[in-house]
Amino acid sequence: ARAAILISIALAVAGMLGYFGIREADKRQRETLLVQTLLAAGSVDIESVAELTGTAADVESPVYALLKEQMKSIRAAGSRCRFVYLMRLSEDGEILLLVDSEPAESPDYSPPGQVYSEASDSFFRVFEAGIPVVEGPVKDRWGSWISGIVPLIEPESGEVAAALGMDVEALEWKRELAKESAFFAAVCLVALAFVAATSILQAQ
Repeated sequence: ARAAILISIALAVAGMLGYFGIREADKRQRETLLVQTLLAAGSVDIESVAELTGTAADVESPVYALLKEQMKSIRAAGSRCRFVYLMRLSEDGEILLLVDSEPAESPDYSPPGQVYSEASDSFFRVFEAGIPVVEGPVKDRWGSWISGIVPLIEPESGEVAAALGMDVEALEWKRELAKESAFFAAVCLVALAFVAATSILQAQ
């Protein structure tokens, strides 16, 4: 009976540790994504972004081409990142895509000026308050994502000129969390099993 109780306790504790392990792993991953997005945003020339009109005409612009290559490079450097993009809040209060990391022939390509109608409240707050966020999982027409969104602040006016976003697929995110928490829980379970076995042997 004592052995069964000890095993039950060990399993319960392992389950709790696994749960808290997932929470901590999620927190760490969000912090990492935020840092990556901040670094990426810091590498973007705000004056170049200001030259974009946010219309289909931008595809003919050399500035658009340069920013396009930069978005592709940022995405390639982030192993888990699926999309990298720049967006702007229009005078009409809509979030417009300026440039993304997808090649024009990709089915997931977003042309300049495309309205991002699925934008969440926290996405809008990036523009309104100028505060970076990590949100998600949030669903849109492309899938379900954990997103880092960072404002690009115009140095003279202090206003938000645009925002840079980096998306990680929610399924990939969950897989990474599961790996981290499973390993953590397994180590703890082995340790608890050892303690329980020792206690049982000492009791005999």
